[in-house]
Amino acid sequence: YKAIMSAHLTIQPDTEKFRKRQFENSSFTQIKFPKKPKFNKIPSSFAENNRNLVSIDIPKNVKKIKEAAFKSCILLVSIKIPANLKKLGKSVFENCRNLTIIDLQTCRYLTKIKAATFANCSKLRQIKLPENTQKIATAAFKNCEALEEIIIPPNVRKIGNESFMNCASLMRMVLPNSVIRIGSSTFHGCIGLIEIILSENLQEIGDYGFQSCISLKHI
Repeated sequence: YKAIMSAHLTIQPDTEKFRKRQFENSSFTQIKFPKKPKFNKIPSSFAENNRNLVSIDIPKNVKKIKEAAFKSCILLVSIKIPANLKKLGKSVFENCRNLTIIDLQTCRYLTKIKAATFANCSKLRQIKLPENTQKIATAAFKNCEALEEIIIPPNVRKIGNESFMNCASLMRMVLPNSVIRIGSSTFHGCIGLIEIILSENLQEIGDYGFQSCISLKHI
């Protein structure tokens, strides 16, 4: 690895793998990956709690980003996710409070949004999910207060507990007919939610699923 003036980190082309927590608590503003790296995964807590990282472009051949890899990178504004990504770990972008837009539409192999992946991303306004998404896990978008728009893909079957809890700016939600379960407190505290269209095949709504949805008029 090569650091330039303690601000930029350049990953060398011959780098084959990283250690868990390799750059945890680092202060780099930018991480430059090679165009054709030898590694294909970003390990757990790779750059967790980096308070200066602003943007990152993940190489095309990376297939796994593991748990908490970029958790609490509070200045992170943008990140480019490769189309070949197969796994996005728990809490990968949790507490990245300056992220505003995430586009995962091209990630055709990604089928699960895991627990707390985008929790506490308080400025996240829009996210585009892959069409093949089957599950949105516990607290995936919890406390995303600015989230205005999200389209639930047509293959999602389960939406986990607290998935959209306290998403105060969310006004409308359409659940495709593939959805069979909504977890506990899934939309708890969505004070701006006016309308939700439920799946015709819905079998279960967990406790407190719509508690404190004070604006909800149409279900």
